[in-house]
Amino acid sequence: MNSCNEDGIDFDKDTDSYYQIHIFTRNKDFCEKGHNNDFSYSYYIFKINDIDKYKKNIITLCDVFNARAYFGIRRKSVKRVLLNCNVKIAKSLASDANIKPWKMVECVSSADFSGKDKKWIIDIYSKDSSYFTYIYNTITELGGKCNCKLPTPNGVHIICTPFRFDEYKKKLESDNKQFSNANKNYRSLLYSNVPD
Repeated sequence: MNSCNEDGIDFDKDTDSYYQIHIFTRNKDFCEKGHNNDFSYSYYIFKINDIDKYKKNIITLCDVFNARAYFGIRRKSVKRVLLNCNVKIAKSLASDANIKPWKMVECVSSADFSGKDKKWIIDIYSKDSSYFTYIYNTITELGGKCNCKLPTPNGVHIICTPFRFDEYKKKLESDNKQFSNANKNYRSLLYSNVPD
């Protein structure tokens, strides 16, 4: 299981902050037709020690359901999530919609991102160390700070601060390098036994 570097993730920042680990199956991991993304479970991490506390369960769930565990790298706010849940519940009641409050917290939590905690994941789909160094140096040259790197089955994720992304795309194109995109869902693979 990947470990989270404390330089890249601000654990224990305050009592309102937490992170989310989302475990789910993906359709493309199954060959059978008609299989749905039918397993989903989340852990909410308030302290760095919580990851160790849930590690065995996370691995077991992934192994039993052929699922993947992803770690959300952007800090979330308990207060903001609860306020947004209240708004959703009020709107649902006003429109007589069929509300499922037990699912609402997970849904609102998944969509919550702190505007102050800006991090990107650069998904490098290569194990070539010279390419990693090139991307790392390019991010730094363009104003980003690389906080940590996490191995993935086909390469590595770099967790970094935002940088001049348009210039990054142009530089990769002009240097004739493979494009490594910034991950827009802000999750990095934590554990999987499913082959890519």
